[in-house]
Amino acid sequence: MAAAAGPLVIAAALSQTPDAGARCSASWEPPRPPGPATSARLAALTEPALAVFDNAAATAERHPDTFPTGPTEAIFCSLYGPGGAVGEVASAVEEDNYALRSDEDESDFWGFAQEAGGLFTPSEDGLRQVELLGCSPRGALLTCLDHLGRRRATAGSAHLAFLDTEGVEMGSYFVSNVTATAAKPSPRGDGLLDVTVRLWCDELLPGSAWVWELLRTGQLDRKGLWHSLDPEGRRAWLSVALWSRHYQRREHPEDAAPGEVFTLDGRQVVDADSFYCALGEAINGSGGYFGWNLAAVDDCLRGRFGATPPFTLEWQNSDIARSQLAGGQASDRDTGADFDVLLEIFTDHGIDVLLR
Repeated sequence: MAAAAGPLVIAAALSQTPDAGARCSASWEPPRPPGPATSARLAALTEPALAVFDNAAATAERHPDTFPTGPTEAIFCSLYGPGGAVGEVASAVEEDNYALRSDEDESDFWGFAQEAGGLFTPSEDGLRQVELLGCSPRGALLTCLDHLGRRRATAGSAHLAFLDTEGVEMGSYFVSNVTATAAKPSPRGDGLLDVTVRLWCDELLPGSAWVWELLRTGQLDRKGLWHSLDPEGRRAWLSVALWSRHYQRREHPEDAAPGEVFTLDGRQVVDADSFYCALGEAINGSGGYFGWNLAAVDDCLRGRFGATPPFTLEWQNSDIARSQLAGGQASDRDTGADFDVLLEIFTDHGIDVLLR
C-alpha cells in the first residue's frame, strides 16, 4: 500500500484546497499517457490504484467548482501529478528513444519505440528497412498493421523524433513512404510490438547514431570529440549538430551579446567539414552548429544561431586551414569552405577575424 501514499495524499490535499485543481494544471505539463508496458506494471498496484480513483472521484463530487470537468480531472492530477502513481511506476519502464508523428496531421501520433534498428543503413534504392523495437503503435501506424502486405499498409509521411532520457525531443527527421511490412510481440514488454517498416529519408547519415547517443546520455560535454572522425564521420557529426541545434541551445536560446570574442582552434581543420565542426564548436560549444556549408554560415551570421555580429573570431593556427581550404573547393557559396570566400563572408557581416 505504500506506493499509493503519494496519490492518496494529493487527493486528500485537493479536497482541502479550493484552487488546488487550477494549480495542478497550471504548474506542470502532464507526461505522455502510459503505454502497455507501464499499464502492465500498474496492474501490480491494483488495490492502491482503485483507492486513488475512488478517492479522487469522491473529491470531485464534493468540489464541483474545483473540478468542472468532473472526476476525470481529479483522477488525472492524482495519478500524473507530483508523486503520482503512474509517474512512480513509469520510471521503472525502459526508456522510449523515438517517437513518430504524422507530417500531414499533427494530432495523428504514431507512437513510441525503444530502438530503431537499421535506421542509419540505407539500401541501394534509398529505402531503409527499420525495426521499431519495443514499439507502442498508434494512429495511422497502428491501422497499417491490419493491412500488412496490402496497399493500405502505407502510413504516409512522418517526423521521426529522437528523445533524450527525459522524453524530450532532441531533433527530428522527415521520413516518407512509411510502410509496415511485419509485426510481432516484443520481448521488451507486455503489449509492445516489434514493427518492421520501410521508409525513405536521405538525411539519416551513416555514423550519426553514436553522436545522437552522446547527446541523449549527456556525454556530448567536451570539445574535440569529433577530432578522430573520418570524413564520413565528420559529415555525420555536422548533420546531428544541425538537427539538434534548438535542443542544444534550449537553456540559452539567445545569441551571445555583440562584441563577443570566439576562439577557433584550427589545428584539426583538414577539409571543409572539419572547419565547420571547429566553427560550430567555437560558437556554440561541443556539438554546436554554425553552418555546414558557405551558404549556411552566411545565414547563421544573420542571427539566432548563437552569435550576433559584430563579434571577433580569433582563428588560431589559421595557416593550417589556409593550406587545406585554399582554392577551388567553392566559389558559389553553396558548398565547400574556400578560405578566401569565408573571409569575405565574415567581412561582409562585420566580423573581425584575427588570424593567428
